[in-house]
Amino acid sequence: MQVPASCVPRVAARSGATQGTLAARAQAGTVRTAQPSHPRHPDVFTFPAGSIERTESPAVAASRETLEEAGVTGRLGRRLGEVADGKAHTTMYVLHVEEEHAQWQEGHERERQWFDLGVPGRPGSEQAVQRALDTLSAKSSTRGIFEQLQAQLVELAQECEHFEQKWAAGPKAGARAARS
Repeated sequence: MQVPASCVPRVAARSGATQGTLAARAQAGTVRTAQPSHPRHPDVFTFPAGSIERTESPAVAASRETLEEAGVTGRLGRRLGEVADGKAHTTMYVLHVEEEHAQWQEGHERERQWFDLGVPGRPGSEQAVQRALDTLSAKSSTRGIFEQLQAQLVELAQECEHFEQKWAAGPKAGARAARS
């Protein structure tokens, strides 16, 4: 099943490297994020994270972690920003998700839940963002990623809508969007 959406992964260099994702979907201006639960704390949601394997590029590692921990696949897009904690320096990118899988490698130990962030700039959006933030891990890197997402939420919603409209128009339109 093809699901047009966008995903925001974070990718770090190999030394102390981690990468992870925050999946975002936009429909009619409303942004929703998919967050997997922490394996040991099912009521806390986080971003998938793992090491970049020796033979992988950061982009390939981000895509692999996205599939393993969040069960989504797609195309890596623009750079969103960076966040660092005591362990890793992380670069974030947009990943436009092309498919959401019903079963995935860590699906037996993680729940994927979608959180509504509302329509950026509209009434109720700030409360929706706060509800999503309240479910996140308290780790500084996790919070830093979410802060960067918030700062770019309007632009991300517009970008997601653009790609989703292209995909809805069919495969040829989607291929044109990928080249633009």
